[in-house]
Amino acid sequence: MKRIGRAQWKILAVLTAILVVGATGAYLLIHKARERKTFLGNIDSGYRCRFTLSSVWQWAVTAQGTARAVDPPPPIAVDYAQFDLPPPSPMSKWLSLHLLHPGAVPQDLPKIGLFSYPLSEFPAKFRLIQGYPSPDWQGTAPKHTQSHLFIDGCPATVIYLTTSVTGKPLHCVYLLVYEPTRSFLYCVGGNSASNDSAWFHREMQAIVASFHVEKVPVPAGKH
Repeated sequence: MKRIGRAQWKILAVLTAILVVGATGAYLLIHKARERKTFLGNIDSGYRCRFTLSSVWQWAVTAQGTARAVDPPPPIAVDYAQFDLPPPSPMSKWLSLHLLHPGAVPQDLPKIGLFSYPLSEFPAKFRLIQGYPSPDWQGTAPKHTQSHLFIDGCPATVIYLTTSVTGKPLHCVYLLVYEPTRSFLYCVGGNSASNDSAWFHREMQAIVASFHVEKVPVPAGKH
């Protein structure tokens, strides 16, 4: 049996260390992705939304470099939040590029946003169809699938569609929840340009399953 030289042992040791670090990082990332945190929307007329999202999401960084929603939110908006995934670490990029295959590192990470307005003031055009919120497609609707449900007594619509941006597929999921007491619309939308959109779809399904519209007692003198 041919003995392994000192230089070869060094190479094996380095590769082993890289694999151990990479595996540890992957385990920690997967564990964190499974943890969920609760997002509480702003209170408007005694109502707010609540849902959970994976702990890996972080506030989107604005043009001014502040790690907070959007700068500045429209005056009429009650909720206007955007979330990004943290960019891959240099080690993750190296492992993906050299040990998996070129292009394994996603260039366009998924994004999620929460927007809520009075229905009549929503920037995008929405309307009620048979009592359920729906986009006003302004012509031929893009190919999509949708389902209806009730969330805390509020009619809601979940929309799945795939469109194309600069020749690449963009997977989109939208949750529309209409609160009839105030004629108010909540929209949680997400998109992913990654070829592997399975995790993104599971995350959006978890958000839909955890979404609530709750009535919050308003302190005296703040009606």
